[in-house]
Amino acid sequence: MTGLRVPNRRRQFLIALTLVAGLSLPALAATQTLPALDRLESRTTIPRDQVQCRLVTGSVQSRRGSGAWLNVIPDQLFSEGDMLRTGDKGMLVLELPLQAGFVNVLAGSTLGVTEMRRLPGFEGAQSSTLVLNSGKAFVRLRKFNRTLSRFRVNSPNGSAVVRGTEFVVGVVPGNRTTTIGVTSGMVQVSAQDKTVDVRPGNTTTIVADNAPTAVMAVAATPIRLQRFLPKGDSLDIIGSAAPGSSIVINGLQVEMNPAGTFTATIPLSAAASQVTIESLEPTGHVETLSVSAGQ
Repeated sequence: MTGLRVPNRRRQFLIALTLVAGLSLPALAATQTLPALDRLESRTTIPRDQVQCRLVTGSVQSRRGSGAWLNVIPDQLFSEGDMLRTGDKGMLVLELPLQAGFVNVLAGSTLGVTEMRRLPGFEGAQSSTLVLNSGKAFVRLRKFNRTLSRFRVNSPNGSAVVRGTEFVVGVVPGNRTTTIGVTSGMVQVSAQDKTVDVRPGNTTTIVADNAPTAVMAVAATPIRLQRFLPKGDSLDIIGSAAPGSSIVINGLQVEMNPAGTFTATIPLSAAASQVTIESLEPTGHVETLSVSAGQ
């Protein structure tokens, strides 16, 4: 089986998913970043009862049960009962067994592995469950080739079940709200004995002790630039996109304010004069804008 690929027209630098407004806008620093996931080859060697850390940056820790929190390292394996947390600038990519796909756990998140096992029977289906207690994650799965295989993301408010799709999940612990937006495929979102089917470009929200809201379709919002000014070896950028989106510029995370505008100062070099701005919207839409810094 070949590695999981995403078409270039929907390339995703899935490094940050901002479903929560009210963030500050510091200048962007030249720090270690995660490469685009469409260039990440899947592995055949991951055990059926574990997930593996494929990429990690910033402060990311894990613990087993009630043990001590320890720093996560690349290629580390996690099993049922393991918890992971990412710092304000910490992010990691987990790969599921059977080359099923990737889970990008974003900054400020807490996630647990609650089930990772092969189901009994001739087919050998896989059942995988993660719980996102807070923060944001982008899940990208291929279509399962075993009929009974399931992947589930639980939150304090509800659950999302899929068999192969791309979707975003955000959990706000303060008001106990979970939001799910779908990029491709279909996700079944359940809470309080009600299930809704969420399809590409649609979103639903679960507030604590309530059923999912009616599915809402939202059109994509283009990225617009108000300022694009080279200054020596750096570039000042001010732009706008859909409020609540993740903004990534040349693979580096940029925070967005509640009104939907973002500000960044990024380093430039002769080898990297092309600037790619990507917006991952809460509904799952992905907008991309490429500009030459020499223009």
